[in-house]
Amino acid sequence: MKYLKWYDDEVVDLGESLIRFINCQLLVDDIFLEQDLWVHNGRVIESFDAFYEEKLDADYSVDCEHLLLAPSFIDLQVKGSSNINLSSDDGSIVEKLRLISRRLVKYGVTAFCPTIMSSSTSFYEKIMREYNRYSVSDENAASILGFHMEGPFISCVKRGRHKRENVVDEFSNGYESVEKVYGKRMDDIRMITLAPELPNALQVIKELSERNILVSLGYSNATVTTARKAVRMGARGITHVFNAMKTFHDNDMGIAGLLMGPRRSSIYYGLIADGFNCEPAAVKTAYRLCPNGLMLVTNEAPVFYPERGIVSSSDECDPKEKEMNLRMTPVSGFVPMVESVRSLVRYSGCDCAYALSCASLHPAKFLGIDTVKGSLKAGCDADFLLLSDELNIVATFIEGRRVFKY
Repeated sequence: MKYLKWYDDEVVDLGESLIRFINCQLLVDDIFLEQDLWVHNGRVIESFDAFYEEKLDADYSVDCEHLLLAPSFIDLQVKGSSNINLSSDDGSIVEKLRLISRRLVKYGVTAFCPTIMSSSTSFYEKIMREYNRYSVSDENAASILGFHMEGPFISCVKRGRHKRENVVDEFSNGYESVEKVYGKRMDDIRMITLAPELPNALQVIKELSERNILVSLGYSNATVTTARKAVRMGARGITHVFNAMKTFHDNDMGIAGLLMGPRRSSIYYGLIADGFNCEPAAVKTAYRLCPNGLMLVTNEAPVFYPERGIVSSSDECDPKEKEMNLRMTPVSGFVPMVESVRSLVRYSGCDCAYALSCASLHPAKFLGIDTVKGSLKAGCDADFLLLSDELNIVATFIEGRRVFKY
């Protein structure tokens, strides 16, 4: 057995060796335990079987120096990064995704859903034609879990920063309307955000769910009654709760009212815990109402400035949305996922183990991939982070290989 420190150059690639990560605080079921992590061929293996039953001797023992070891992050909402806009027709979608995938590991994200805002039919056709998951794949970069199509089937009233000319506010031909917009080849679409109050939306939700495409409710003026009907038809998510939806009010709570309903145990909801898109008090409220469904998202986007014409002051939208659009600060300024984790702890009073799960295990459960992602149970990909007690990322690992260190 060879002993290494987590920061040694050799840890970048230990091949198909049996690796034992020692002296770490391992996150297991929302609790940190003094426990080793065993990895073989990029997957986590059962430590009890390896050490006690089979009495295996690791090829390498990697000392983590008492750092926290937790599953790496999964981000369901990445619209771009810095100067890269996934929803603009100014270059190859494949090259954009390559660049973003490489950048994300710095922030602890090792899997994500590239998110496309409401666009023209020709643009959807272009990206679906160009995109090929394997052409983007890079073993040292974040993996792509499928597209998140945010629109165009949303409410004009609650469209936020989506361009009005791209919004489609009805399913005039039911499910055929979906195929007309995205094309019939939808294998690479993992989830769609839509407004459930649109004509024929409920039947479309049912058909999308039957085709294993996740439906998330958002950019919507729906009542809580309509939202509950959508859940009964198969909708499972809420896109950035409290943003771009009917105001949470005692007369009608809108989509956010699902956090209080009888089916809340089956609902997962994205939350931007940056103190700007979602006030600290709202973060705390969501956590208390529905802790098991909370999924942290960054909503990472390219930096847009209103004075450059990206957002027009004449656009019709809610006064509050209009005020936000016209601020002279970057729209959708990026707050790293780990900062959202810290903010969730600070705003809600939850412990850091739970907050980390909101950025890993919870989105994995929503996507139905928690047997391979979002956890460090036996059989899962060995994608994890080393963090300080203050929740600062020290290193990012993919399949047991260190791909980034500070």
